[in-house]
Amino acid sequence: MSSSKETVNEEQKTDSQIVIQPKSPTASLKRKIVDISLNEVKHVKIVEEKAESQSQSCAFCNKKLKFISTFTCRCQKSFCARHRFFDQHSCTFDYKSEAKNKLSESNPKVAPKKISE
Repeated sequence: MSSSKETVNEEQKTDSQIVIQPKSPTASLKRKIVDISLNEVKHVKIVEEKAESQSQSCAFCNKKLKFISTFTCRCQKSFCARHRFFDQHSCTFDYKSEAKNKLSESNPKVAPKKISE
């Protein structure tokens, strides 16, 4: 009786986490994997909420945007049709380094075979 009451008290002390003592070492591994995946889901929800709140107006001129006329840049901001290009809104995203990385990954270095005498 006392052990079940202690478990209930531990559950009440933690806000949204349930503390369960594992019976075997494999049970603790499964529990850790579940906890990690739950944290990732919470992180994704937060990112989605921020994206929805920014899409209401242009980040450069504060023009109110409709759903159809919203353009999202690689700097993660929303712009109107006039400011959608990177040179129009002084974008902070580094396109040059991204292009270099893309080219280096898609084109491996090719070296000719050495001629041996």
